[in-house]
Amino acid sequence: MGRSQGLDTLVRAAARLREQGVPIEVRMIGHGVEATALAALAHELDAPVQVLPRIEHGDVEEQYAWADTVVVSLRGWAPFAWTVPSKLYELLATRRHVTALLDGEAAEVVREAGAGDVLAPQDEDALVRLWGRLAADRSLAAVRDSGRAWVAEHADDDVLAARYLGMLEDVVRGNAMEGRTAGA
Repeated sequence: MGRSQGLDTLVRAAARLREQGVPIEVRMIGHGVEATALAALAHELDAPVQVLPRIEHGDVEEQYAWADTVVVSLRGWAPFAWTVPSKLYELLATRRHVTALLDGEAAEVVREAGAGDVLAPQDEDALVRLWGRLAADRSLAAVRDSGRAWVAEHADDDVLAARYLGMLEDVVRGNAMEGRTAGA
């Protein structure tokens, strides 16, 4: 829960949805310099947001099972257009709808994976509309395999290692062929 994520947008959106009578619960789990401020903002706005400390790795799956949508968010800073949060790959593999407040390459990954909805960074109004639609029609947040399939094809460590090894072998073969041609 650092400055890079702009998570106050989630707190404000959740508070607005509660005011509109939309049943919503948000859990933010982890640590970071913004955790205390986020908890204070949630309290101040009477937002249905829990800011919880880091949990054991073995308990993470339970939290994903609880969630209808998982959020990945980065502020709208120009350098983040080239940033893909490492957490994004984990979230894509959860089979949960992804609420992505992202721009650039990371946003394109979510779109390509067909894993959820992409909103502009820190767009509170768009987030209120999206979560309102998801609450009204829960089928929009149905469990999906597309994110997991995308990760298996594009971000699996074993697949990436095999591709990289193949490229290295191609380079070695190419250099060996050049050596033969030069010596002939």
